[in-house]
Amino acid sequence: MGMHVLSPEAVKKEIIECMKVNIAAYLVGNPGIGKSECVYQIGEEYHLEVIDLRMSQMAPEDLMGLPMRKDNKAFFAPFDIFPLEDTPLPPGKKGWILFLDELPAASKAVLAASYKIILDKMVGGYKLHPNVFIVAAGNKTTDNAIAKNMGTAMQSRICTLEIGVSM
Repeated sequence: MGMHVLSPEAVKKEIIECMKVNIAAYLVGNPGIGKSECVYQIGEEYHLEVIDLRMSQMAPEDLMGLPMRKDNKAFFAPFDIFPLEDTPLPPGKKGWILFLDELPAASKAVLAASYKIILDKMVGGYKLHPNVFIVAAGNKTTDNAIAKNMGTAMQSRICTLEIGVSM
């Protein structure tokens, strides 16, 4: 299945459409093409705080939380970088963009942990705040930048957008 290569402006419009219907957007493109800029511009325009996570530097615990104990039961406590249901909105902001950058460069374990965030909007056993929008990005596997192909379960449930330069 071939994809149309979209300009950064067109990609921004598509990301906003994904946000409206609450589907995670996944930006694919060459290194330095402007994937991050698109996300930050949307954050600026829509008053959303961008939480930028480099997936290539993450451990699974960063995404699942750390094991804790309460009343003889174990649970995963998420890190405070993740806005949960009861997290107050940041001053002057309407929500967050959780930007999972370098997703294909993540280890298999981190990719697996990211599925729960991307597909279920959950960190550990906790739901993310309803005003969290998820955007992931990665280099194309053909660029020889570290990139793995993502599983079909993930691909079928996210909106993949290829960003390029129009000639």
